[in-house]
Amino acid sequence: MSATFRIECEPGIRVVTQTNLSDQSMSNIKRLEHGDEHPNESNGEYFRYMEEVEVDSAPQFGLVNTMAGEGGPCKFLVRISGYPRPQIAWFINQEQIESDSNYIITNDGAICYLEIHRCPSLGESTIGVLASNSQGQSESHATLNVIPMEDFRPDLKHIKKSGNTYKQRQVWRKVEVSAELNNAFKKNKPTPEAMQQIEIDNSRRVRLYRAPDVVEAESLYDKVAGNLKKREQNAQQHNTPVIQNNSQPQS
Repeated sequence: MSATFRIECEPGIRVVTQTNLSDQSMSNIKRLEHGDEHPNESNGEYFRYMEEVEVDSAPQFGLVNTMAGEGGPCKFLVRISGYPRPQIAWFINQEQIESDSNYIITNDGAICYLEIHRCPSLGESTIGVLASNSQGQSESHATLNVIPMEDFRPDLKHIKKSGNTYKQRQVWRKVEVSAELNNAFKKNKPTPEAMQQIEIDNSRRVRLYRAPDVVEAESLYDKVAGNLKKREQNAQQHNTPVIQNNSQPQS
């Protein structure tokens, strides 16, 4: 005896072709796909993203004072706002500069750079920036303070005496010392054997060293211990029993 069953499956939700979005949302997506820029009559919103339009304005920015070493590099950075995009000009001590082997001027959108490979002479220099567009112009200044670099060069023969900055700086750095310290510097240096013996003596002195408070405590302890011992001896002498002879003589 056998039985036959027939199973029929009804189509359900198709994940790939069907969605849970509302009809209004699907309509908006289709409009975006076809590039419809007209607003929705119901709420007045645009379906396509619209970039924010910059408002015309005059340039605004500010420079910051910088310190650098003599002959070293330095860099100035400034963020300039304003629309239309302003034209930039850089100045050093009121003289306009352009990009060359020593100066590099870079404009990266609203960020502007001035790179100096080798700073000018010692002292302070004025760095200026002038930005201008159709809405106006703006100017800002900063101070570049160039300080001397430390010179480690020896006293070379081919350097002129008058221009030997190394020698001059040695004179400036000269410090007056006392006669006692000067005599200590002039003493002969000990031999390696003498230095080794000094180290041995110092280590022995460190091992045998006792702090003053420790010595005082030990002395006080010995004194107290001696007093206690004397008291014990005196107590023993007073508490010794006396032997009496009670026997009477024979007649």
